[in-house]
This record gives sequence, C-alpha cells and structure tokens, in this order.
Amino acid sequence: MKKVFPFIKERLSRNIPVMLMTVIQRAGSSPGKTGFKMVVAADGKLLGSIGGGTMEHLLVEKAKKQLQILSELKPCLLFQDHDPDAKDNRSGMICSGSQYVSFSFLEKKDLPLVEQVC
Repeated sequence: MKKVFPFIKERLSRNIPVMLMTVIQRAGSSPGKTGFKMVVAADGKLLGSIGGGTMEHLLVEKAKKQLQILSELKPCLLFQDHDPDAKDNRSGMICSGSQYVSFSFLEKKDLPLVEQVC
C-alpha cells in the first residue's frame, strides 16, 4: 500500500485519472486479502494486486473500459465468486472463496486528499 498512493499522486498531478480497486471483504480461499489495492491509470499503467489470476485480469479490463467513459463513472462494488459452479458473478477462479472489490474513481480534483494520505 505504501507505493499505491504515491503512484496515484504522481498520476493525478499529471492529470491522469485512475481507478483504485480495493478488496473490502473476503471469505474462504479468496486470493485477494482484505485491504489489497490495485490502481489502473487511464494511461494504461498498473500497480498493486487484488488477488491475481483471471479475476484480476477481468476487473482490470473493466476498470480500463470505465476510464474511457469518464463522464459516466460512478463508484461501484463488485462481488466475485471463486466457485466454478457459481451461476452469478463467477470470477473464473476455482479456489472456492469470494471477495468484494470496490472501484473508486480519482481525478485531479482529488489530489489534495491523496497528498494527505501520502
């Protein structure tokens, strides 16, 4: 986490929006532990991890798509089920756990808050 917020600060200071993904809850054998963070910047740069694998790849792609339509961005919370038999929200992983990942959009106006966190 120590590197995540300086990375965000550097991107925002260059007017590059970012999506901060955070694992806010987990259960069972989920690879993403509570508090894991990952940043996807609008310039394509990435930092951190929310658990890896197929699930992380799919959520990174979702973040990239959302960053392309900045006018429609809203914070969201996604549930990922790591059970291969799950009917909804299946992550593509087989570890049988689950996790909630929040998506928080940050832009240049958020720089003062990020500087305080740093």
